[in-house]
Amino acid sequence: MVEKIVTVKERDSSADTTAWEREIDHPLMSGVLNLAQITLACALGFEARIPDLHWRPGHPKLCEWFDHVAARPSFAATAPPAASLSGATPNEAP
Repeated sequence: MVEKIVTVKERDSSADTTAWEREIDHPLMSGVLNLAQITLACALGFEARIPDLHWRPGHPKLCEWFDHVAARPSFAATAPPAASLSGATPNEAP
């Protein structure tokens, strides 16, 4: 049952990412940072904490948008530590 849920979630995530790839040029997704941008950036940023989340392939506009937002000082300052990115716990060396 858990495997089925994971498979459905992955499929749903892929459909959502594809939809955002189409909509990322909407005027609300550029300009002054707003709640829609923050929400999407946080969701996409889970790739740092969930190794199996692979939203980047096939979504070049979304990648460019996310990389731009993630480079903002406010996002960079709250990025997970390097240990989290490698899969190690905070008390382990990567």
